Amino acid sequence: MRDRNTLPTILAALLPPLLRYDRPSNLLLPAPTDMEVENACMVKSVEETVKVQTKMTEKLPKDGVIVEPKTGVSFPSYLLFGEPGANVGDHNSCQVLAGVGSRAKTLIRVKSILIYAFGLYVEPNHLRAKLGDKYAGVPPEELKYRPEFYNDLLSQGVGMTVRLVVHYKGLKMAMVRSAFESSLKLRLKRIKGVEDDEGLEDFCSLMSEDVRIFRGTTIDFRWQPGGALQTEIGGRKIGTVFSHHLCRAFFDLYIGETPVSESAKYEIGESFGRLLTTRPNA
Repeated sequence: MRDRNTLPTILAALLPPLLRYDRPSNLLLPAPTDMEVENACMVKSVEETVKVQTKMTEKLPKDGVIVEPKTGVSFPSYLLFGEPGANVGDHNSCQVLAGVGSRAKTLIRVKSILIYAFGLYVEPNHLRAKLGDKYAGVPPEELKYRPEFYNDLLSQGVGMTVRLVVHYKGLKMAMVRSAFESSLKLRLKRIKGVEDDEGLEDFCSLMSEDVRIFRGTTIDFRWQPGGALQTEIGGRKIGTVFSHHLCRAFFDLYIGETPVSESAKYEIGESFGRLLTTRPNA
């Protein structure tokens, strides 16, 4: 058992994000071609993709990124998944950015340390298929404050991705692993009554100390169909853990009770509401 008391106090900040850095261009996905957008996002045209994203965020820049205002960190407005040549209908082939957040950890009352920024992505068609019938008529400004909406999101296993971008230069993978382990145990205990889960140990083992992270490193956690949590660091897939409870506990950190950032949670909830009421042209 690791002695958490020996870890730096910044661990307490790891799961309520934040950051500020100059975006390295190689950390963001390249702008896809028109055909790639049409195939991946399953819409009629690039214009429809931009329409959906603009209605969702109301602030989509021309270069296809969303900037977290407090830190200046940029996130691509959508992520593409799947192998080249995959069918248009392949599940979770495209996820759009629903919201961004950041957080600083205050030490000794005055000094603030920036740890990381995050963006949460969702697959629009999967969201509509799971929750469209129930919530499509609810105004997004109202929907974002409904606790049952977030409970449904987490219980239905809607396809989502959380992207973290490291900012703190001294951050080590051992710190990340310990922080996630502690926080996820608390969430699991609330969700299923016990803090242990068959997938938690496997999940923590993926973040071994030989995996090096630096300022600007991206870490993606993707909730896949069937209760699979895939981890990708710096664009490299490092493993997938199968556990619906673990998936729910992880995303509960961002859109559940006492989230990493309350303002980001409500931004995400409102964006989801806009997606539920905005459909591609027939």
